[in-house]
Amino acid sequence: MATGMSTKRVLIAGLFHETHTFLEGTTGMKDFAVLRGDEILRCEGDSSPLGGALECAREFGWEVVPTVDFRATPSAIVEDEVVETFWDELAARIPQGEPAPLDAVYLVLHGAMTSQSHRDVTGEILARLRQWIGAAVPVFGVFDLHANFTQRMADSANCLVAYRENPHADARQAAVITVRLLQRTLKTGEVPRMFWQHPPLVWPPTGVGTADDPMRALEGLARELEEESPEFWAVSVCAGFAFADTP
Repeated sequence: MATGMSTKRVLIAGLFHETHTFLEGTTGMKDFAVLRGDEILRCEGDSSPLGGALECAREFGWEVVPTVDFRATPSAIVEDEVVETFWDELAARIPQGEPAPLDAVYLVLHGAMTSQSHRDVTGEILARLRQWIGAAVPVFGVFDLHANFTQRMADSANCLVAYRENPHADARQAAVITVRLLQRTLKTGEVPRMFWQHPPLVWPPTGVGTADDPMRALEGLARELEEESPEFWAVSVCAGFAFADTP
């Protein structure tokens, strides 16, 4: 990894789909908007989480390694071809060699993506990525408040931060928060880890607006924990996506 005042090299990728598993049919490659390589850089400064992350990366002087970004609107179960194509294209763009050519990975995720073979696509991709790059490279990212978060996601990443508002008026802001946390790691060498707690609750998507309880109170408590407990870099409340027959 880079040391001292050298430029930090950060890989950026995105995978975004909210899968409604009770719908008929499937969601295939034709349904996804795909950005590859330098096409991703054109999003810098726009209103998206990716745009916010890229703008903040420039502020910190990172060397961005743009890889691939797949996204589609909420729809039916995703075809396995999409997952494997995403992974193949991502893996092909991950720099290899010695010394380690990456200082970190930053991901723009949803967290409620399901395919024909993988009930937890995000966890599957994160696990593959961790195995590919090794344990030493920090993995940070932003994800949707409606994610169906899993232990596998927590185990395979260092710091994933959820949106804090629903409707998602703060998606870009949440991405910037995570970039700033990654900069903290790159500057200080402190590397966080994730803790995940899954209460036995399922709320319908219509009941998880953050302007009302229970989410308003829970998000307020999360901010209090961040302020009162310096060891917590970020506290996220996952409302989940109940229109999915997944853990």
